[in-house]
Amino acid sequence: MRKARTLAHKPVMIDLFAGAGGMSLGLEKSGFKAIGAFEWNPEAAATYNVNLAKDLVVSGFGPGEGDISKIHPYKLAKQLQDKGYKSGDRHVPGDVDLIAAGPPCQGFSRVGRGKLNNLAGRVDAFRHDPRNQLYRRALEIVEAVRPKVVLLENVPGILHLKGNNMAEVISKALEDLGYRVRYTILNAAWYGVPQTRERVFILGFHRGLVLPHGPRFPEIRHRVQAPRGGLTSSDLANDGWRYYLPLSGIGGSDRNLLPPITVAEAISDLPHFRKHLEHVDPWGNTILKGYKSLRALHPPVAYRRGRPTAYQELMRTWFEAPTPGLVTDHFCRWVPRDFWTFAWMESGHNYLDALKVAEKRYQVAKKAFANGELGRKPIPKEFIPPYSDEGFHEKWRKLYRDRPSWTLTAHLGKDTYSHIHYDSTQARAITPREAARLQSFPDSFSFQGNAGDMYRQIGNAVPPLLARALGECILEQLKEVGKDVVADSQRLQAKVKGSRSSARQQKYPIIA
Repeated sequence: MRKARTLAHKPVMIDLFAGAGGMSLGLEKSGFKAIGAFEWNPEAAATYNVNLAKDLVVSGFGPGEGDISKIHPYKLAKQLQDKGYKSGDRHVPGDVDLIAAGPPCQGFSRVGRGKLNNLAGRVDAFRHDPRNQLYRRALEIVEAVRPKVVLLENVPGILHLKGNNMAEVISKALEDLGYRVRYTILNAAWYGVPQTRERVFILGFHRGLVLPHGPRFPEIRHRVQAPRGGLTSSDLANDGWRYYLPLSGIGGSDRNLLPPITVAEAISDLPHFRKHLEHVDPWGNTILKGYKSLRALHPPVAYRRGRPTAYQELMRTWFEAPTPGLVTDHFCRWVPRDFWTFAWMESGHNYLDALKVAEKRYQVAKKAFANGELGRKPIPKEFIPPYSDEGFHEKWRKLYRDRPSWTLTAHLGKDTYSHIHYDSTQARAITPREAARLQSFPDSFSFQGNAGDMYRQIGNAVPPLLARALGECILEQLKEVGKDVVADSQRLQAKVKGSRSSARQQKYPIIA
């Protein structure tokens, strides 16, 4: 029986659906080496290439080569073998230590389901979204390569897709491939990310590995109050779910936990940005043309003076810096109607509050016009946003300086109103660099594309600090295996039926 390569070498990983590289960056910082990455979005692929692609032996970037649905799993396994990384089988894992995958989450997310259903004309359209089937291709690649460990990530909506627990379905498919599996919900703020972001993680270890205690997740490090409606705010019951790991099993003593990283701790050292205010008067009228949200018009600037927090120092130093001591991508969107509404809002205010503020601004302008202080009669639409006050209140929110941020989403690519800067003197939403800080991307990490592309990549990413915590925990467990990888054939035969050839024909379960 062949023995698999052990951790005498630097552990290697492959990142499917790599995005801008948040997962890869965190795993590399934990001790893994990325040898493979695939991403179909051209802007995200360009970002990954610029920052992380130097050691890849297999890769695919862009709509053609980066589309996982078009990649033949066994051709990929052959490419790896040609580079010296043998595939495993149902008895012994292969030379690849970890395959990580975060299939696109939009189809699983509760955000956007209504729009998708309306477009398709059916209530359950999101269940048939082709993005929800990409996990099947990820499993086929796992089957072909048979890594030691599999790590899958997705939104909490995966736990209740039309009444079905898709994390359970995926876990069962991994078990059929010969993996011991558990899954849970982790909050990024537990691991030093200044953002209360909840995500489901599915973790599987090849059964050929003698793991004393089964898959486990990293211990909680920071004490964080979950947001209203958050799933990590309590210990969820198993309710018959075979693989759900209750939060009590994650570990971490409440007495020893650190306080959360706040927004101010994360971004207060970044220079104040008020250039946009030079172009508008207090009424929101444009007085100077030429402001644009373009990187080329906003060169790198120095940090603010003063001693950085521990988090700020980490963001400045933990990734190779092409421009030491300078801040890049620090500019805001041009929304002159709303700048002074942002300034008048208080931390925690949402769209309903913003409407009241905008109406008050309009009334003040009317009075100023009547008194001769304003030369032109104000028009309501120049002050008051046109959106309905129903179902829109979460879209405008002003951050608290002394709390972690709420979740950054891909919708940042369309507008940034969900994250308005807490400092009213700056009267704006967050910049791309501030968004990156809240997602725990280091300052020298360079995002490609226009402003919308950058925001979208950041909002879609796995926070690197969360990925690092997962990577460290996985490596600890791999070290527990010891020098030799042992396979118990009889136990495996009871769990994994059929030969490798029949496994190739396996049809992974999907919700019809």
